[in-house]
Amino acid sequence: PLIMCDVSDEFGVASALELSRFLTELSVCVYQFTSSNSKPSSVAIAAILLSISHFQLPHTIEDKFRELAASLSLELNSPEISKCGKLLSVIYACHISHDPTPFR
Repeated sequence: PLIMCDVSDEFGVASALELSRFLTELSVCVYQFTSSNSKPSSVAIAAILLSISHFQLPHTIEDKFRELAASLSLELNSPEISKCGKLLSVIYACHISHDPTPFR
């Protein structure tokens, strides 16, 4: 969806896409995701939303993603996606800080 926005990469779209991929890859290593019945699509959507926010992409890109999600009847503000987003944020912060004990 981010690539489909027809925007040059000067806005960091490729970086945001790469971060969202990285976050979804990290999620498979975290017990809370594998044991909590989180839908893979919820993890992916949360990763994309976090990436858009992290790179502060233009609102037009986020709006296009939200339009696409709405056309697919995806609820971006669902509690499950919110929960996934919070956990992905923690995982990413721990990865960046190289904290060997992220979940105390």
